[in-house]
Amino acid sequence: MTPIEVDSYWDLAGLLIVGLVVVTSAVVPAWIAARRTRGLHSDVAEMKSQVVNDHGDRNMREQLDRIEHRQAASADDIRGLRKDFGELRGEVRDARRDHRDFEARVHIAYRREHPGAQPL
Repeated sequence: MTPIEVDSYWDLAGLLIVGLVVVTSAVVPAWIAARRTRGLHSDVAEMKSQVVNDHGDRNMREQLDRIEHRQAASADDIRGLRKDFGELRGEVRDARRDHRDFEARVHIAYRREHPGAQPL
């Protein structure tokens, strides 16, 4: 490989232009990326203030896990209440049916004992 020979100012200018293009192609993208991330610092600080608790040593993950556990326990309680209400509804249905049957038997017995009387 032969070394580059600079014989004139035009050769030097050409090398400087090539070098400037190489440096610019490396520096400009880095500069643009730095400008984009400059505003992120305040956004990250704002998110951190929302995630980190100022009122104790518990972090947000622990609090969310505790809330999720309580919600699951409440869901179990609600399932139990639904089951209880379903059973009560069945008991009320049975009581109504028994009442209708009893009322029908009373009417039949009343008509048998008092054939010409007005219905109850």
